[in-house]
Amino acid sequence: MKRIIHPSNFIECTGVVIDRFAETAFHARLPNGKECVAFVEKKQAPLRDLLKPGDRVSLTMCPADMDRARVDALLEER
Repeated sequence: MKRIIHPSNFIECTGVVIDRFAETAFHARLPNGKECVAFVEKKQAPLRDLLKPGDRVSLTMCPADMDRARVDALLEER
């Protein structure tokens, strides 16, 4: 049986982009010091061209997999 996670169970936090390693994927550092892989969705394509190491971003994570996150927005530019 597949477990369905309700959208209200997602974790929203901030992170700092460390580096880019693929077209839509970045390494990001969370406030607790842990690193995760942060992905940019296709509908957010303009955002992936703006992101640089050191940028603060808004992230959404699933509690079942804390090693992956979705980039929702750029919080501030350098």
